[in-house]
Amino acid sequence: MHLLTHWEQRASTRYIVEAVTVQQTKNGIVLIAVTCPAEYDFYAGGSCFKYVNDRIFLRHSAKHYCKHKLGGQLAVLDSSSKIKKAIAFFDTVFDAEGREGNAPTAWIDGHWLRGTKHIGYGNGRTNRHAHWMTPTRNSSTGKLFKWPNNIFGRSATCLAVSLWHRSSIKSREISGIYNVPCNSIFWTHALCEAKLL
Repeated sequence: MHLLTHWEQRASTRYIVEAVTVQQTKNGIVLIAVTCPAEYDFYAGGSCFKYVNDRIFLRHSAKHYCKHKLGGQLAVLDSSSKIKKAIAFFDTVFDAEGREGNAPTAWIDGHWLRGTKHIGYGNGRTNRHAHWMTPTRNSSTGKLFKWPNNIFGRSATCLAVSLWHRSSIKSREISGIYNVPCNSIFWTHALCEAKLL
């Protein structure tokens, strides 16, 4: 069995054209599975995803990193299958982080469309059924707040995602999207996506 990977350069962006596992047989080559190159963490919805866990960014820096280091973009989590795959990946990898009280979060593509519960993506699509985080209780004040909201101010239209379930005596958090300021006070990891063409 062999992993064949082919990259294609278009302008300044590198796309994964082919990443397939094949096996040579007497009758030729047989496709076994579509896989992602080793530097990516999981495959979903025709794309390879990478969680950049070794650094944190403001949003514009996360976007730049995904484009210039990985040839992709901030992840577009516009389907339940992509969100489920991301959560499944993080549930298995970051169990220890949960015991320490930390949670993996990451920048993703999109903006909250104020006055709605909808998300607008950089590709022009709108998600009217976004997977917002469930209501969260502030552990210090006990106040319950729903997402999306203005807790971080009116400029909080960019999106981050909490990628796993956690709970404690004071709070319970379910994976989902939440809105934060774009390029000021919020620093987190990046979830990058490179499309398979």
